[in-house]
Amino acid sequence: MLVENGVRNGSAAVIRRDALIAAGPFDESLPSCQDLDMWLRVARLRQRNIYALPDVLTQYRRRPRQVSSNVEVMREGLATVIGRAASIAPADVAATEAARTGQSNAYHAYLSYEAGEFGDAFRYLRRGFRASPGRLLREGRNWFVAAACLSGAVLPRRWHESLDRWVRSRRRRKN
Repeated sequence: MLVENGVRNGSAAVIRRDALIAAGPFDESLPSCQDLDMWLRVARLRQRNIYALPDVLTQYRRRPRQVSSNVEVMREGLATVIGRAASIAPADVAATEAARTGQSNAYHAYLSYEAGEFGDAFRYLRRGFRASPGRLLREGRNWFVAAACLSGAVLPRRWHESLDRWVRSRRRRKN
């Protein structure tokens, strides 16, 4: 959970009522990552309290102005949640540093690409690669983001947008 939120979104979670009560309410003061904060608190209640199915159970619609599309807000929320976790379980958080940094930068690269900020996306990919090169190279989605950013940076806008739509339609058919 510290490296990658396997639950993905709250619509896919099935949680026992007593676990939610024991973990406490969602922290609405967080700028983002309220769900990750909750899943970490539920996970702390007992060993193997969270299990993620490998199947896609929901679709997540993204809109330009939603909180999870804002890289800075997402970074701020994640830093707060990780800071809280580190105050409770410093060794566990420290053990995930490289993988977590690589993964979060890859995610921020994706958000930057979605916002049309190709330079920022490349910078996040580079940071993620420095933190955890093997992890970034093994995951195909990171190659897609890198290729999409390169396409956005070098192709005329219409060509890039056409290619982007084509790739997305192919990926939707696969899922």
